[in-house]
Amino acid sequence: MALRIIVPCVLILFSNFYGLHGQISPNMSTGPNITAGSNDSLLSISGDFAFGFYALQNGLYLVGVWFDRIPEKTLVWSANRDSPAEQGSTIQLTNAGELVFTYANGRTLQIYSGAAASLGTMQNDGNFVLRDNSSTILWQSFDSPTNTLLPGQVLVQSQKLYSNAKGSSNSNYSTGDFMLEMQFDGNLVLSAYHFADPGYWTTQTFAANVSLVFHNSASLYLVKGTKDEIYSITKNLSSPVEDYYHRVTVEDGGNFQQYIYHKRNGSGWKRVWRVNDDPCFVNSVCGIYAMCTSPDNETVSCSCLPGYLQSFDSPTNTLLPGQVLVQSQKLYSNAKGSSNSNYSTGDFMLEMQFDGNLVLSAYHFADPGYWTTQTFAANVSLVFHNSASLYLVKGTKDEIYSITKNLSSPVEDYYHRVTVEDGGNFQQYIYHKRNGSGWKRVWRVNDDPCFVNSVCGIYAMCTSPDNETVSCSCLPGYLQVDPRDVSKGCYQENMVNYCADPSMRNFSTMVIDDADFPPDINNGDLGQVRNVDVEGCKKAVMDDYYTLAASWMNSTCIKKRIPLLNARKSASSKGRVAFIKVPNKKKSEPSPPRKRKKFDTRLLLVIGLIISAGFAFLFGALALYYHPALRNVLKRWKSSNAKTIGINFREFTLQELREATNGFKMVVGHEPEALSDFKRFERMALVGLWCINPDPILRPSMRKVTQMLEGAVEVGIPPQVYDYVSNYRKY
Repeated sequence: MALRIIVPCVLILFSNFYGLHGQISPNMSTGPNITAGSNDSLLSISGDFAFGFYALQNGLYLVGVWFDRIPEKTLVWSANRDSPAEQGSTIQLTNAGELVFTYANGRTLQIYSGAAASLGTMQNDGNFVLRDNSSTILWQSFDSPTNTLLPGQVLVQSQKLYSNAKGSSNSNYSTGDFMLEMQFDGNLVLSAYHFADPGYWTTQTFAANVSLVFHNSASLYLVKGTKDEIYSITKNLSSPVEDYYHRVTVEDGGNFQQYIYHKRNGSGWKRVWRVNDDPCFVNSVCGIYAMCTSPDNETVSCSCLPGYLQSFDSPTNTLLPGQVLVQSQKLYSNAKGSSNSNYSTGDFMLEMQFDGNLVLSAYHFADPGYWTTQTFAANVSLVFHNSASLYLVKGTKDEIYSITKNLSSPVEDYYHRVTVEDGGNFQQYIYHKRNGSGWKRVWRVNDDPCFVNSVCGIYAMCTSPDNETVSCSCLPGYLQVDPRDVSKGCYQENMVNYCADPSMRNFSTMVIDDADFPPDINNGDLGQVRNVDVEGCKKAVMDDYYTLAASWMNSTCIKKRIPLLNARKSASSKGRVAFIKVPNKKKSEPSPPRKRKKFDTRLLLVIGLIISAGFAFLFGALALYYHPALRNVLKRWKSSNAKTIGINFREFTLQELREATNGFKMVVGHEPEALSDFKRFERMALVGLWCINPDPILRPSMRKVTQMLEGAVEVGIPPQVYDYVSNYRKY
């Protein structure tokens, strides 16, 4: 009788204990949920396994089962390996008997939605099961394996194990490149399935109804039906079996391996068997056009074959999921105004510096950076994770700086990229694989595009009314360097010596509302004047020879020197005022009226007499020439002197002509010396035209002039000559 009373009391005590401490209960009932970040989980009665939200190092979570007693907390099963969840996500066994996983953004994933389940249990063997009111198993994690089998688990026909992604750590459990499949024909095949690989390891067991069994004795074998063992893979490799934890796993490197972990004094997982002793025997372990190297049959290193490059190791302007930017590597933007026909290197650079700082800069201007992470440490890398999260790690595992979290769920439904754009912003994009109509930006470094240093070049102003589009214009008193592209910067219209006029009467200050020059203590700031109004700041600009501009906000005037960079007029500059010192334009004085000269009649008479005398002489000469008597005399003189005249001509023999024309190969008078003199004259004339070009930007330096005169540099046709010739040809 006493025993009958004690047993119910013990059960009640256990029930109350689990009710007060949900994180150690093995059961999940309908209604309550488990929340990511709360540390709640279902713990098996043995304490060996737990079910709940498995925390990743990048701050995200997987719904899964893991070894809970060991420090490594090794994950053995997951429901959302390719789409990690954020803090606040929940798992619930609903009143309808469905196991529902709800992301923090409200999206749901039904893990189980069959007949109504009333209870979920984390068993001692690592299997999480759902049962109905009659304790019949409706669903179990053992039937949906990921990359691991536990003792007592069976891989039946058509089931597969997929490796984790290559280079997996505690932050990456997404689906990898290798697959172990129990085929319908009874053959167990390990392959690099992305390459339609027939398999680099097979059992060649062609039969019906074959399954892979990981027995509770820690033996691994194939059975036909439920009993007949037809192929032995491993025997019990550790005794006694119950002293160890056991698992078989398809590793991220493509090997299928068996591990043990001593329950009492184990210091880590120990491998006791593997399919391939040579890890380089795994097909495509290093991808295509690459070589696998393993000096010790343990570690693997990959390198490209001679003549090939790995694109992930030589990035341009974009990172893709799984790509890493290591120290000293850089991303360069495309050129400004880039289209599908212009992918040349632009003006902006994202660099993973040796000091561990990630810096975005306008590198042409020796810019220290307009965005940095300030993460000063050794061996830091930028990781664009397969979960679409962007973060910095120290070494290979320790996340030290989070930039973006998973911004779209489920991850596998989208294409992802992060890019340094031609406007200097670093941005993340997604594109829906099935019904996407274009790339959608989900994150960017700077919400104000005018905050990018030198986005419009020097002496130019960036304007962005909507924080999306950008337009560039020259500051007052400046002209475009390139008439076709103002974003290349501007130059001063008139060169002025600001120090030559202490009175500043030849200068004025232009005021631009809702604009400013961002602070730049490294280069552009001369000093600050505090507690002044707009007029006081304007006066401070005029009183300082070296101040070329200033910006005013919150009663503070920040004075600027040359060169003027990063002038902006955007949403972030509302309420601020910019000042620019410009020389006054001199008013052009009207030219004095020309005095009409008095007409000199005497000069007209002299000119008339000269013209008349000239005509009289001409008519007299013509009359004499055509007189009959004179023409007879000329005819006789010509005939009598014909021979004498002929003697004066130089006669050439055929041999002399052959020598003079180099075998009749060139025209006499077109000798190389003469042609060289003409070419030299032509070059000098063109150089002179370049030097007097009306556009000072196009005038060559003295060094280049010397090179052109010496013939070291080709001399092109100056623009004004080219335009004249082109216009002439039109007519």
